[in-house]
Amino acid sequence: MSMRVWIGFVMMSCFAALLLTGCQSPMTAGGMTTTEPIDGEVVETQRDDAGWSWLTGSVEAEAVAQEPDENVGHARSEAADADCPFRPAELQIHPLTRLLRSADGSTAVTSIEVRVELKDQFGDTTKGLGDLSFELLSRSNVGGVDSALLSWEPKFLELKANAAQFDRVTRTYVFTLDLSQGVNLPARCVLQARLLTHGATLTDRFEITFP
Repeated sequence: MSMRVWIGFVMMSCFAALLLTGCQSPMTAGGMTTTEPIDGEVVETQRDDAGWSWLTGSVEAEAVAQEPDENVGHARSEAADADCPFRPAELQIHPLTRLLRSADGSTAVTSIEVRVELKDQFGDTTKGLGDLSFELLSRSNVGGVDSALLSWEPKFLELKANAAQFDRVTRTYVFTLDLSQGVNLPARCVLQARLLTHGATLTDRFEITFP
C-alpha cells in the first residue's frame, strides 16, 4: 500500500470517528449533559447523580434544586394531626332494643336486649372503646328526679369482648341486661346508657314499658 493511500485511509478513519462522537449525547463522569432551550437561548444542562441541574454554556453556572411538591403527603399530615376524626361523637340506644321473655314460654320478662349505635362527627356508624354502663331508672313524681333501680357495666374496653358484642348486620353493639335480681320494677322505666371515651361522656335514654 502506497504512502498516499495510507494517509487517506487514516484521515477517513479520523473523520468517521468525529462524526460518530458528535451524534452521541456527551456523557460526563457522575452525570449527563443535555442541550435545551432556556429563555429563547440554547444552553447545556448537566445533571449529576444527586439530582442537581447545572447550567453551562452562555448562561452563568448555578445549582438548581427541584422544589418539593406541596401536595405530597398533605392529606396524610391532616389525618395524622387530627385526634381520631372517626371516634364516637354520639351514642344512641337503637330502636331494635327489646324485652326478652323466659324460654319456658311464660310471659315473664327476664332481660333487656339493648342495642347501642355509635356515630362519628359526620353522623356515620363507627366503633369505639371506653367505659360503658347502663342504668334502669324509675321516674319520680316528686321533682322529676330519677332513681336508679338496676345497673350494669359490661366489658367494653377489652378488644376481644368489644368485637364479640358488635353485630355487623345492624352495625350496633348488643348487650343482654339481666333482670333476675329480684327488684320490683314499675310498669314504665327509662334505660340510660353512658359511655366515657376519649375524654367525652356520651349518653342516651330509652323508655321501656313492661307488660
